[in-house]
Amino acid sequence: MPRKNSTPLIEYDRPAREAYAACLNYLKQAAAYVQGKRETLPDASPIVSARFPQSSILSASLVEEARGLRWPTIEAVIHDQSAPPGEVRSKRYFDPWYFVAMLLMEIAGGRFRFDRSNRRQFFYVAYAGPVGREGNFYLRRIIANTPPWADTRDSKGKDDAHYDYRRPTLSWVLKDVVKAMGQDTRRQSRVRDEAVLFAVRLFERQIGAQSGKRVTRASKMPGLNISPAAYQELLGYALYVADAMHEKFSLEGRSAASAKP
Repeated sequence: MPRKNSTPLIEYDRPAREAYAACLNYLKQAAAYVQGKRETLPDASPIVSARFPQSSILSASLVEEARGLRWPTIEAVIHDQSAPPGEVRSKRYFDPWYFVAMLLMEIAGGRFRFDRSNRRQFFYVAYAGPVGREGNFYLRRIIANTPPWADTRDSKGKDDAHYDYRRPTLSWVLKDVVKAMGQDTRRQSRVRDEAVLFAVRLFERQIGAQSGKRVTRASKMPGLNISPAAYQELLGYALYVADAMHEKFSLEGRSAASAKP
């Protein structure tokens, strides 16, 4: 049984480099869309099949509508290490612009895993290290950028909301309100930036495991030629672009769609 924080060595081969290039190209197109230099949404088809070597995403596809919401959507199946043999969890739904950030968070062995809600009513997706529950940041909080004094809930209060991770389906609820409803909540919860820093620690760990040397600011990941500082900047940029995509498409894309005859 590997130790909780052991670091499986990852080979960044040609498919890994192609996945990295697909993510960067998507971000370039998304930035052009946000800045008004591109009229159409970025092409999400390359990121649907892009994977890094230890990705927990088993399959993904593009759909135009899911769970009653017409919205650019990637439906994905995520591997559950704790599931009985042969059992696969149901599809989850993501915005393409946040999905690309999820892919980048998996570069150094970070993965998405299933955990149980406090009342064991449903499975939720969390971001964790390569082994066990290390990290275990709630993915909904990362996507919605929920502050420490709030919880992330489904905006429509659906019972099956745990399948949907698209930003327009999520909302913040003050922890005081959650308590007033008689529901459990932490005094404060972790935030997106902490998840990003955790991903960077995994990145540094992977560089150290591969080189056998102390990691410095000049250290770079073999095969991808990225430093820890550049990786942290990239994750921050990917999430910034995702937030901007959400805002722009929410205000402009849906309005244009509704105006069509």
